[in-house]
Amino acid sequence: MKRNIIIYITMFLMVYFLFTNMEVLRGSVSNTGCLFLNNVLPNILPMFIISKLLINYNLPYYLSLITHCPYSYIFMSSLLCGSPSSAIIAKDMLDKEIIDTENANVYIMCSFFLNPLFLSSMLGSFLTRKTTILIIISSYLSNIILYLFLRNKGHIKIVKTKEERFIKVFIESINASTSVLIMIFMTMVVFNMMSILVPKYLKGFRGILEVTGGLNYLKTLGQSKVSIVLSLIYINFGGLCILTQIKEILEGSKIMFSNFLISRFYHIICSIILYLVLSLVF
Repeated sequence: MKRNIIIYITMFLMVYFLFTNMEVLRGSVSNTGCLFLNNVLPNILPMFIISKLLINYNLPYYLSLITHCPYSYIFMSSLLCGSPSSAIIAKDMLDKEIIDTENANVYIMCSFFLNPLFLSSMLGSFLTRKTTILIIISSYLSNIILYLFLRNKGHIKIVKTKEERFIKVFIESINASTSVLIMIFMTMVVFNMMSILVPKYLKGFRGILEVTGGLNYLKTLGQSKVSIVLSLIYINFGGLCILTQIKEILEGSKIMFSNFLISRFYHIICSIILYLVLSLVF
């Protein structure tokens, strides 16, 4: 009963904020729509289709033969596509039985990347170029380090699967992308609205909800130890917006979202340590 009362109060407060901040929220939805159409859609949609085609034509298999590392395909494709694309790729590889459940759960923990152009632009607006580069490198290297600790030490084989017709995979990819893109857009809208409603004295919390809002807040702090640490936390946690998207993508699969969520805290710790080491060296 107490839990229900808390939920009721929260819902009534949300309705109150909606009615008293309608113009601000409309602007938020409009800005989110522009961000989605100009940045998210052109990046995710082509890579979503291309990734499914490459998996169909066994690029992960051939790449593992060349590199002798089954992690190489998901690492490189996730680096290019960013999140939540890494979850889509891992799930596709598991669904086609290219990798097994154990390794899929490891890969999802070690392939979290935000777009490097996005990070460079956002971080460069309030940090020096050197600091920006070190933060990006620290965040990316933490994936590799985590993989080295979590990987299956035995022989891992990437399975070569039967290739389906190009046109069939192409059409299926477009159909599958529709629901994923709608879900991504809706979560962006909801969390952007929530971010705007955060009180001024809790602006730092925006980065936990959504990375962009958090990094925009850090612009007001300029370069400092606090802004650097918070940048690493926001980037490697990923924000509840992206985490919600990934949870929805993994729904119904054997990849455990709880493992991925735990890995966010590993990434935060690892990236901060890496940054401290790299800043001393360089």
